Amino acid sequence: MTIRSVVLAAMLCSSCAASAGRTVAPQPSGVTGEPRASWIISSGPVDSETVICRSDDEMPCVLEAGTGARAKNVTVSVYLYPAYGKTSYKGAFMSDFIGDKGHETKVDYDSVPGKLPVATTTYGLVTTTPGEYEFRMALFAEVEGRRDPFQFEQSVPVRVVPTRG
Repeated sequence: MTIRSVVLAAMLCSSCAASAGRTVAPQPSGVTGEPRASWIISSGPVDSETVICRSDDEMPCVLEAGTGARAKNVTVSVYLYPAYGKTSYKGAFMSDFIGDKGHETKVDYDSVPGKLPVATTTYGLVTTTPGEYEFRMALFAEVEGRRDPFQFEQSVPVRVVPTRG
């Protein structure tokens, strides 16, 4: 092995190790070449959140409620994938379980073919009130060279349970 090969291998290994702890965007459903979105909901300490549920897994979304003494962080990430042309996404997603009144996140992003999906993230504290909540997403996507905008909506039930122990 040449010195150049050893250096290249070391660089690749360090790159793999650095990305090992990162969350990978879920695979979106739908037809490749059409506008698509995926999402992840995670919770826990800021430096070590755990994925609670994601769009490519049928696992139910269950969060622990925060309390005054033990607040719980939650992060919602939405990934917007390009269609066969430049894709402009507009709309919003609502996370009813963030804070006392929920949190709406506006979406106004462009995604370009051949690039990674555009990610938009919101975070806050999980509500202190256990119950049934929703994550709702409503988006319009305009694709360069296409007349009609693509519209999609998704509603995901989220259960907030009392804090354990």
